Amino acid sequence: MTTKSFDDLYPADLLVEREARLRRFWAGEGQRAAITVNNGAYAYRQIEDDDVIVEHAVAQILTSADLSDDYLPWFGPDFGTISTALAWGGEIIHPDGGCVFINPVIHAPEEVDRVFPADPAGGHVARAIALAARVKARLGTERIWCRAIDMQGPLSTAGLLWEQTDFFCSMLSDPDAVHRLLDRVTDHLIAMYRAMIAGMGPLCGMVWPYLWLPDDMGVVFTEDLMPLLSPELYAEFGLPYMQRLAEAFGGAFIHCCGAFEQHIPALAASGAPILGFDYAEPSTRTEALYDAFGPHCVYNVGLDPQGDVIYGDYPTFYAHLAKVAPPDMRFWFCIDAAWPGAAKRIAAARRWFV
Repeated sequence: MTTKSFDDLYPADLLVEREARLRRFWAGEGQRAAITVNNGAYAYRQIEDDDVIVEHAVAQILTSADLSDDYLPWFGPDFGTISTALAWGGEIIHPDGGCVFINPVIHAPEEVDRVFPADPAGGHVARAIALAARVKARLGTERIWCRAIDMQGPLSTAGLLWEQTDFFCSMLSDPDAVHRLLDRVTDHLIAMYRAMIAGMGPLCGMVWPYLWLPDDMGVVFTEDLMPLLSPELYAEFGLPYMQRLAEAFGGAFIHCCGAFEQHIPALAASGAPILGFDYAEPSTRTEALYDAFGPHCVYNVGLDPQGDVIYGDYPTFYAHLAKVAPPDMRFWFCIDAAWPGAAKRIAAARRWFV
C-alpha cells in the first residue's frame, strides 16, 4: 500500500476541480461519460469486524487515487441488503459464505399495524456514522464523501418485511394494508437518509453503483422488486412511493438489475425527478430507456447472465454499445479494479466513450 498521505494523494484543488467537472457532467455539460474506478482489493462488504472495515476502507481510499480522473474519495459502509429492514425487528440470518438476509416480521395483512420501526438514526445508520468518523480520523481529513448503507427502496424494503408470497397476494386481497405499510416505510427511508446526511455527510450515493451523486442533487436506491409486478400493480404500489422518495431529495438514481421494460412508460410519465438508471442488458435494453428518458438521464449499464453469453466480455459489449447508443446518451461506467478483466474493461470504456 502507498506510504503517501491523504493530502498528498488528494490535494484540495484536485478535489475541487473533480467535483466541479462531475457537477457539469450531471448538468449535461462537458464529457459524454464518467469512469469511476475503485480498488476493491480492500473489500469490506458484510464484514462484521468494524476494525477490519476501517483498515480496509482507509487502504481502499489511499490506493484508488490514481485509478481514474473521475474518482472522488469515498467510504461506503455496506452491511448487506437488510439495512433498511433491520429497524423493523426482523431476525438476521448469517449463512455460510455470506449474503446476509433477514426474516420477515409480517406474514398476513392483519399484522401490518402491529409493526413499527425503531429510531431511523439507530441500527445500521448509527454504525455507519460511527465508522465514517473513524475512517476520517484515520485519514486525518473531513474531505471524503460517504455512501449510504444499502438503500432498498420502499417496495424492496416492504418485500423484506412482509413474507413475499403473502405480500404480493395482499396487493389484491387487502391493498389498503399494503399501502399503509408502504407509506410508513417511505417515511422511515426518508428519515434514515436524512439521519445519514446529518451524521456522515456529505453523501454521494449508496454502496452501489460507485457513481458520485451528491446528496444536494438526489438519492440512489434499489427497485429490484419492480420486475416481479405487472404494470398495473407497480403503478399502484411502487410508483407513488418511489416518486415520494425521489422528490424528498430532489432526484433519484434507480438501481434495478432485472427486467423492468414493462414499467418504463409509467416511470417516464410519472413526472418523478429521475436522474438515471443502473440496469442490466439485455434484461432491460438501452434503447428502451433512451427512447423514454433521452439524454437527460445518466446510465450505468452492466450485463446479466444472458448478456455475458451474447457478448462474451465487457470490451466487446462496450464496442457494441458505442454503435447502438445515440451520441448524446451519457454513461457512467463504475468499475472495480479487482474485477477479472478490469483493465481491458476500463480501456474499452475510455476508447469508445471518452
